[in-house]
Amino acid sequence: MLDENEAGKAGREDIACRLSKFCFVRVHQFPRPDMEPEHLTDEEVADIVEGHK
Repeated sequence: MLDENEAGKAGREDIACRLSKFCFVRVHQFPRPDMEPEHLTDEEVADIVEGHK
């Protein structure tokens, strides 16, 4: 997971494009601008990974 800032968005697109050549890739976009993954709770991470959010 990358930050929801401009660098994170650009990195997310680049990584997804490169990785998708080899496996299924699911891209998560945070609902708020400048949101950072390190501020997520364990429950929020689990929900994202399980596809609930």
